[in-house]
Amino acid sequence: MQLLNNPIVKYDTISVQFVANTTATKINVPDQPQLRGKKILCIDFPPIAYDFLAQNTLNLNSSFLNSSFINLYFNGGIFIENLPLREIQQMANALSSPYVNSNGAFMLSGQTIVWDKCYINLPSSIAYTSNAVFLIGVYYTN
Repeated sequence: MQLLNNPIVKYDTISVQFVANTTATKINVPDQPQLRGKKILCIDFPPIAYDFLAQNTLNLNSSFLNSSFINLYFNGGIFIENLPLREIQQMANALSSPYVNSNGAFMLSGQTIVWDKCYINLPSSIAYTSNAVFLIGVYYTN
């Protein structure tokens, strides 16, 4: 493995809303005007979700992380397909899966991602009783 020492220029989080008691297995990432045309260097996935009505932290259990995948659209197509969320999770908490990707950050090479064409595939067995917002961390440069 080669370590890259690129300085972090900017960081932002993307909020992907998950509606309670839904049967949907595909959640579209909303458009991110602040990230349009930006070169994406790295993405990460914190092991928590937030109830956006009560502002409480919801537990993402290991079954969620083991069976949920992100798909990223750039260069005219989905070029990162079904990447497990646990592969971009670098932190763990006591309530979530003890699995942490120890291979380092999920680095990209400055792709310009079209966020409203990206999505997360969820397992059909996951059912939260609260609305939630899942966060994706994005490191980028102009």
